[in-house]
Amino acid sequence: MQANVRRFDRTAANIANVNSVGYRAEGSRGLAGTFLSTGNPLDLAVQRDGWFRVASYNGSSFGEIMYTRAGDFHLDASGSLVAADGRYVIGYALDATGRPTVTEIPLQMPSGTASVTIGDDGVVTALDAQGNATRVGAISLARFSNPDGLEAAGGGLYRATSAAGAEQTGAFGGIESGVLETSNVDLASSIVDTFVANAGFTASTRTFDTAAEMLGELARLGERYRTS
Repeated sequence: MQANVRRFDRTAANIANVNSVGYRAEGSRGLAGTFLSTGNPLDLAVQRDGWFRVASYNGSSFGEIMYTRAGDFHLDASGSLVAADGRYVIGYALDATGRPTVTEIPLQMPSGTASVTIGDDGVVTALDAQGNATRVGAISLARFSNPDGLEAAGGGLYRATSAAGAEQTGAFGGIESGVLETSNVDLASSIVDTFVANAGFTASTRTFDTAAEMLGELARLGERYRTS
């Protein structure tokens, strides 16, 4: 019964998130959703198996790092690139040659930024009204050997676990701007799974009812023999 309840809960969550950007169904987190063009340069999708890294930021350090495929990012009031819930997109500072370092930074646009471009390599460039370009940093991505081991935290966010394997981080690239990844939920299969889970639960409860009737009959027989 517990197994069927867990199965029902999983499929119900998948159905509820069928239209959620970047949502990965349990058991198929290594499978990408469909990529849809939006024309918004801050909407991002990862072409390969990377995960965006996002976290709160107190001005000097990041909080707990979360992982997401939902690239519906925007600029906050300070000009920082943030996720839909306000968490900062973690990036890497660039060296003098424009190559990513290992220093993690929030990706904050300079004052006077008129537009932003993000390359396939994840490098974020701010352009002012005159078209002068400033490279801000490179988007950091993470990879896991077993993404199904990630723990769902709601809102399209996931936590690293030992089951997911060691986190591998880097500016891996493979980022497409102006595109969002949809949920990878197979709606038809999920609906079938809810019926299967419900049928399994119902069958289990009937088994308990039958067992209870048998025990009751045995008790009555025992009582009859004790009084005979």
